[in-house]
Formats: sequence, structure tokens, C-alpha cells
Amino acid sequence: MRRAGAEHTDVIHMNEGHALPAAFELLDESRGDLDSVRERVVFTTHTPVAAGNETHSAQLLADAGFFGNTPIERAIELGGDDFSLTVAALRMSRMANGVSQLHGHVANNMWNWVQDRCPITAITNACNVSYWQDKRLKAVTNSSDGLLSVKRDMKAELFDYIEKETSKKFDPDVMTMVWARRFTEYKRAWLIFKDMDRIRKLLESNKLQLIFAGKFHPLDKAGHAVFNQIIEYSKELPNLVILPNYDLGLSAKLKRGSDVWLNTPLRPMEASGTSGMSASMNGALHFSTLDGWAVEGTYHDVNGFVINGENGNGNGKHIPADERHEQDYQSMMGQLEDHIIPLYYNDKRRWADYMEHAMRTANSYFNSDRMVIEYFVRLYNPVEV
Repeated sequence: MRRAGAEHTDVIHMNEGHALPAAFELLDESRGDLDSVRERVVFTTHTPVAAGNETHSAQLLADAGFFGNTPIERAIELGGDDFSLTVAALRMSRMANGVSQLHGHVANNMWNWVQDRCPITAITNACNVSYWQDKRLKAVTNSSDGLLSVKRDMKAELFDYIEKETSKKFDPDVMTMVWARRFTEYKRAWLIFKDMDRIRKLLESNKLQLIFAGKFHPLDKAGHAVFNQIIEYSKELPNLVILPNYDLGLSAKLKRGSDVWLNTPLRPMEASGTSGMSASMNGALHFSTLDGWAVEGTYHDVNGFVINGENGNGNGKHIPADERHEQDYQSMMGQLEDHIIPLYYNDKRRWADYMEHAMRTANSYFNSDRMVIEYFVRLYNPVEV
């Protein structure tokens, strides 16, 4: 029986497994009818990383009221004694989705052992263009000189902020590459420092400026260590900074002020990676391993650059992590030294064309209007075919 004053919702969208108490409340309301719950619940899984697919003692969750009035024995049937939020969500939903096309494949393979799970499709993440894209860019579409001029202004604004925060002066006429996201092992913030002499040469020659920003989980010791190590590097190397207090405001400044947006996840661990989308909306060229949304939206030497594109998809073969790190590193640095940096300084017209292609790709497909429509017609109110 619905409680007095309670609002009816046709569909409950669980965005990760933390929302499971809502499904257990429905299970209680329907007197244990799981099919009735499934009719009203859909689920998005966001990552293949173990830390993002939490498990907890079922007894602990029961004591905390996580299952509501559902007996712990029934909860264990759905999620196990070492209760998996993701497994239970897959069993209590009518449909689930990964957040990029590649992630959809990965999620299906990852959870294919779960009996009685719902189907998993893929709806690629997106960004709100009106929020992320600098308004000045709309006025200079189709103008190479205009794009380059606005980008230089946005870089200067970012560099004013950097000087106030770090006392380091950056030059808006020097190619600027940004790595900004969560510090965790699989995202490999450390990759570009694999050969210190090699990156030092680029920084000291004033061909490259490199900016890092982001946060780490308080319990992620590896992420914490990488963050601190880059702080130490920034003390000894020119043209390198790492910015604290990463938030939406700083994220916007970085996306507007970057020429190249560096993304180095170990495939296929990056489910989507929306930061590159909003950077592309501001004319930054995505430079990424072939993971997450990059598989769908980064076209090599057209609107960005792909790291280890020939071998980076693995072709279904297992490649040891150390070997993959080395392959990705050599591809990244080779392209940076031999193609990307020369292109930036020697062919501004072509660089501006890449900027425009990046903006058009991000605006046309990786925008939140498309994503919301997909969620509605594919998950919330599926179109019968």
C-alpha cells in the first residue's frame, strides 16, 4: 500500500548501486514481487573498476537499514552474503546501461556470470554545451583567425589564475596540454613522466606547457602518491604546474585554456571520460588512448589524436600491463614530439581546422540533449519495435 501523501513515480533510475534502498522499498511495497519492482527500475553502471562496484557485509547493511523491511535472507539471494551492489541492481532492474559503447561491451562481459540479470545496453555519456562551452566561441565559428584569437585569450585568462596560485608564468603562445581528472592508478597521470629526461627536454625548450589538476579518493594511497610526486616534479621543472582545489570552476578554466586535453587511461578501464568532451567543446584537441568515449568521438588527425591506435585496442589479445604501458608511452611521446608540437607551431590554419572539427563533433553528438532523449526512449519508455 502506498503511504499517504507519497508521490507515484513511473520509473526509478538507479545511478550506481547506492540507490538500491529505493528498489528494496519497492520490493516491500509490492510484498516481495520482484517482477513488479523490475517493471519500474532501471540502472546505470559507471565503471568496470572494482572500487566502483562496491561489496559490503550483508549483515552490516541490514543493521544499517539498507534493505528496509526486506529480510536479509532475501537480500542475500539478490546480492550475496558479501553483498554486491551492482549484482543486486542488475537483478532488480528491467534494463541497465553502460556509459559508452565500449563500456557496454565490457559490462556485458564482466557480469555475464550473474544469473537472472537484466540486459545491459549502452548510452554514451554527454555534456551540457550551454554550460561548458565559452560563449565567445560561437561568434567565431568558421573563422580560423577568430578561433585562434579566442583560444589565446582563454589561455591568458587561465594563466593569470595560475600565476596567482603558483607564481609561475605561462605563455599563451606556447602549446599547453592539460591532464585533469581523478588521480587513480588506471588513469595513469604518471605516464608522461616515464622518461624524465624526455619530458624535461620538451618543457625546458619551451615547446610545451603542462598542467595537472584533480583529486584522489582519501583511501587511494596510489593516487595520493602520484599527486604528491607531480608536486615535486613541478618544483624542479619549468612549464609544469599541478593545481589544487579542483572543482567545476577550475575545470571550466582548464578546458577553455588548453590546446591539448591529455587522457591516458589503461584500456578498457575508462567507462566514458566526459572531461574530454567538454574540452573539445572549447576547441581543445583530445589526445587519448582508445578508451571510453574516445572510441566514438576522437578521430585521429582530424579532431584529435589517438595514442597507440594500431595496437591499443588489444585485438582481443591479452597484453601484460607493463608492455601496454610502454607501448602507450612510446606512441604518446612519439606523436607529441614528431607531429603534434610541430603541427601546432608550423600550421596554425590546420590546427584551427582541427579545433573546429573537435567542437562540431562534441556539440553534435556528445551533448546532453541527445543523451537525455536516449535515456527516455531506450530506458525509461522503451520504443517497441
